[in-house]
Amino acid sequence: MLDWPAISVVISCHGTIIVARGESGSGKSYLCEKLIVELLKREKITALWTKELFKNVITSMVVLKALGCAMTIKNKDSSRIGRMFEVLYTGRNITRIKLHCFHLDQMRLVSPLRFELNYQIFYQILAGLSTDERAKLHIQGYQWKNLHYLSQASEPQDPEPRLKALFEAWKSSLAKLGIPLNDVLRVLTAVMLLGNVSFYESKEQELGVQGSEELVAVAALLGMRSLVLQRGLSFRTHLSSRGQSSQAPCSAAAANQARDVLAKALYIRTVSAIIRRINALFKPSSQIPSPVSPAPIVSPTPRGVVSPPTQMPSGNRLSQVTPPLVTHQDMLSTTSSLHVIDLFGFESNESNAMEQLCINWSEECLQEHFITSMFSSVLEDCCKEGIESLVEPNVFDPAPCIELIGNEHDGMLQLVNKETLSPRVQSQDICVRLRDKFKAHPSYSGVKGSASTFTIQHFAGEVVYDVYSLLNANADTIADDVVALFNEKDCKFGFAVHLFSHELNRDRTGSHDYVGLPQGQMCRITPIRYIYGQ
Repeated sequence: MLDWPAISVVISCHGTIIVARGESGSGKSYLCEKLIVELLKREKITALWTKELFKNVITSMVVLKALGCAMTIKNKDSSRIGRMFEVLYTGRNITRIKLHCFHLDQMRLVSPLRFELNYQIFYQILAGLSTDERAKLHIQGYQWKNLHYLSQASEPQDPEPRLKALFEAWKSSLAKLGIPLNDVLRVLTAVMLLGNVSFYESKEQELGVQGSEELVAVAALLGMRSLVLQRGLSFRTHLSSRGQSSQAPCSAAAANQARDVLAKALYIRTVSAIIRRINALFKPSSQIPSPVSPAPIVSPTPRGVVSPPTQMPSGNRLSQVTPPLVTHQDMLSTTSSLHVIDLFGFESNESNAMEQLCINWSEECLQEHFITSMFSSVLEDCCKEGIESLVEPNVFDPAPCIELIGNEHDGMLQLVNKETLSPRVQSQDICVRLRDKFKAHPSYSGVKGSASTFTIQHFAGEVVYDVYSLLNANADTIADDVVALFNEKDCKFGFAVHLFSHELNRDRTGSHDYVGLPQGQMCRITPIRYIYGQ
């Protein structure tokens, strides 16, 4: 039960933050959603926009659950996207709600764990599409068992009738939010089929392709020719010291990695566009801007690839509404704010990568704050007042572990980031460097008989991390050869062009015209932290 008298007192304080903590499956996401819904129920729903806000919040939760939840070993409906609800008040009246999202679990899209599932929306689509819809989306005859990105995982537990009902509810919710269903389905179906395309070394100059039918289907869904898509995935641009560019076939491993990267970029950027549309509906209608110049989806890219926002293609409702920044006047008129944060719980899986390292590190930081607030500061106050402490807290000190992972000068994350930039880095080499650097650290230990794993002692227990998975997840980049596939000349699908519009409209000279030629640079799949609606 929610203690509403206590929550009312908390909300009256400016800048209140409520953090839902606990291990996976403890009900954090449900609690946060329930809190937001109950806050709106207690609001005086008199203005038309407030009534619409309540409906939009309920509807958006249905959409985001399918896109952001997946079955894990511990939780059937585990939320894999961290969320923060920002509620702005003037007096005791809600004036705005903004949703900020943190998408860490990217590897699940292309390599889900053996006893877990991919994102729920994929199974709902396969169960809910009619025969005609399947034909239009080039997915007739496919089920989860013959789709590579889904067949790696476990069998879905929900019966088909329930999956169909969930899909119908999701479609209805998309329509209520004004989001074009067909555009979203084209991208999601292309992501599923991409996993069945694989490249292999052949005697010919170019790589061989297994899954040519799927390649043609994916190209059709994304509005481009199959040869253009194949070349974009299997060729790389190299820039000489004189600034001249040339293209050459890449290895089969690199081409297959580009395929996975494209699948992740398509999915995450589509979710991003949906959430920005949702945020546009989470404010009074008088504040919704006209469809003139939407903001880009992605953050500045590494290696100097930075560009200003430009106008997106017209004719796409997702690309036409982007909420503006909260102005200084808005901040002055806002007397209080409430932030409800739904974070990932502590995780220890069969295979632990960058996602788990970041999740567990954030849990360590929260644990340290909790210990300081609940024990250390209280004992210090008792000591100052001459009160003898009757209890000596015997708790695990998370500070060494926090320093081991996140020290900004020589922490583990910094070391992994440096090594990821090396083109020929090997997981065994990094494991040796980690062992040499941290072997004397109390929170670090190697794994006997393994050359690619190590153990960290967290406050909640030991977790074994795989260095190969760590590097793979940390390489959050997409080659501009792949991004260039979505220029308006080659791609006739406006929504797909919009997803990559930030990179497509950049130019080193400072103009906003698209050059059209890859420069051998790397862009971001997605920023580490998504802040939608800003």
